[in-house]
Amino acid sequence: MTRQGKRLPPALAWIPWWLSVIMAIASYVGLKYLAQPLAISTGLAPLAGFLPQIAPLAAIGFLLFATVLLYDGDEATTYPEEPENTEDPEDLEDMDDTEAPEEDQVDRQSGEKND
Repeated sequence: MTRQGKRLPPALAWIPWWLSVIMAIASYVGLKYLAQPLAISTGLAPLAGFLPQIAPLAAIGFLLFATVLLYDGDEATTYPEEPENTEDPEDLEDMDDTEAPEEDQVDRQSGEKND
């Protein structure tokens, strides 16, 4: 069951999911604790009060991106297909009921076993 039309762009698809988790932690710590003093020292005091408030939103964004990467990787996993039937279906249709052992004969109309 694949989602058609909702694939990640190739530039984002190669990023491992765990890197996005690390980015979530780094963005939270950076915006919550490091960006405020840096903004004050550079003269952006009005912005300094806003940065700690957006830290959880940035972290949530990276965590959601990590889940998309994790589950898109699951969909990309391919499993080997079952081996195809090598017998010709026409040969099976031509087979008589008398060729099968008596205990395994099944009535083709009703689907019940014949005793």
